[in-house]
Amino acid sequence: MADFIHKTTMALHLSMDPTELPEAVGNYLVNPDMTVVGTGVGNGFHATVPFQYWKLDEPGNAVLEMTAGEKAAVDAAAAAALIVGEKESAKVEIDRRVFKAFLELQIEAFNTLRAFHSLAPYTMDQLRTALRNKVDAG
Repeated sequence: MADFIHKTTMALHLSMDPTELPEAVGNYLVNPDMTVVGTGVGNGFHATVPFQYWKLDEPGNAVLEMTAGEKAAVDAAAAAALIVGEKESAKVEIDRRVFKAFLELQIEAFNTLRAFHSLAPYTMDQLRTALRNKVDAG
């Protein structure tokens, strides 16, 4: 059993048999020196530096804490990703609202025709059920 840290993703695997790793052992540091970012070994390891601020030293033998500038860059990238995610969520919400408004207009027009033929109006719930059935059908 050994501790492994992926050289690219920094994924940490504690107290594992090398045959249980998701990739070839060559992609990992074996029993890396992690004293700068935490205490303990194996399953007793406790990180004292947040994972997102870890980096490998130049020879690739130890895990180090990022500098203040590197941490700021990581934080800026995370903030930018959060903003992009919030913008995408807002777009989805707009699309959802516009689609609902469009369907409501179509129901109104459809119901005008149904009333002309003395038929009961079609409800949004009926339309929603019909749409879901269409999606499920293929």
